[in-house]
Amino acid sequence: MNPPTLQTFRKLLGGVYPFSLKEIINSKGDMPLPSAHDYYQGTGDSPDNRQIMIRKGADLKKRKRPLKKIVDGDAVTMTNEPIYICDESGKRIHTVEILVDQTSVPFFMEQVEETYSRILAFFDSHDFVKVMPQELLRNEYRVAKEILQKMLRESAVVFLYFDLKDDHIDLILQSAFTGLISTLVGVINKLPDEKLLTLARAGLLHFLNFDRLFSGLPPKDAIEQKASSIDNIAAQSGYNEAVRKTLQFSHESLVEIVTQSELHPLAQILQTSNAIVSYMESGVVAIGDKIEQTKGKHNVETSFTKLVIKSNPKVNATCPLPLLNETAVNTLTKAMGYGYIIERERHIRADILKKCPFTNCLSNRATVVCEHAGYSPEYHDTNPYCTGLGPSVNVIEGKESSKMISRCLNGSKTLLSINEEFSK
Repeated sequence: MNPPTLQTFRKLLGGVYPFSLKEIINSKGDMPLPSAHDYYQGTGDSPDNRQIMIRKGADLKKRKRPLKKIVDGDAVTMTNEPIYICDESGKRIHTVEILVDQTSVPFFMEQVEETYSRILAFFDSHDFVKVMPQELLRNEYRVAKEILQKMLRESAVVFLYFDLKDDHIDLILQSAFTGLISTLVGVINKLPDEKLLTLARAGLLHFLNFDRLFSGLPPKDAIEQKASSIDNIAAQSGYNEAVRKTLQFSHESLVEIVTQSELHPLAQILQTSNAIVSYMESGVVAIGDKIEQTKGKHNVETSFTKLVIKSNPKVNATCPLPLLNETAVNTLTKAMGYGYIIERERHIRADILKKCPFTNCLSNRATVVCEHAGYSPEYHDTNPYCTGLGPSVNVIEGKESSKMISRCLNGSKTLLSINEEFSK
């Protein structure tokens, strides 16, 4: 079983692509559809009773009128026999193959123009862009957007988005925005043009990460299919090895596996960008041609907070592993004016979490709790940081369950002072 894009992509890159006669008749636009083979006009029951109707390379769009008469059953011979389309052997057909080359690529671009308009509108209407500092908006964002627009015109991306455009518009918007943010980080860091193009291309193909394309497969098979699809699509697209490796590395654990590769920083930028897009996804909804802004639970600032938490070093057992690239996160947060979040989170880890292995901040970073299962008042005699417990807090564990956890008295006071420091 293959994800839907891979089957279409292979056909398009194979040089021919099937179109039904009805699709050709209903096609719009001015770009040509060259026939990949000779097709014949057949009549009666005899396969020998035929003559050539469409020559290889002929524009099928210019045959729309006679094709429509044939499909509607209005085309007949002088002896009132119905005319049909057949192949060289005389077999009646309802689908013809078009020649996919430089002549027909503009046709596919024409078909995705509406999708591309939605992508660009999505960029400029996004919460992330709306809160972007003006200087960044005028300079780095403009450059990153221009690079993305150029990449959208490459035939590999056109073919992929052509297949996805109707059923997976949300994946297209999310992968395109991942490409935009990745490229933006690269522009801010003044990466060379070649690496910026690698980031943009890898971001546009990043929808391969989505499990929806592999639904129905057992987990092990889905992982193998995902890896295989990344290899196949990146390799067949004509992109260089750097794009494929960046995609591959961005789907792996980047902490230890590929740290020696020169593509490691690019993969981490892509992974980090994908994280922030995922965090913000519920705050931005695309409905038809209209981009609706909603105040979802993941607004931009919350997204940056999560990024910082995921990128910070682990200082005790309660801290999450540093899954994201610290440099990429620093670049994004500081450029967007959220550098204080980095300072605040590291202040919390140094002043609270590192001093006691049993303290832990809740996910909203607003409460410090004590997770010492065997706590007794004597504990603080051997741990100078501990000054006892404060009032208990009710922590929700799931939709229908919760538990009471004691607050860390010293941690709560320290957190209060940290919050006051950054609220000035």
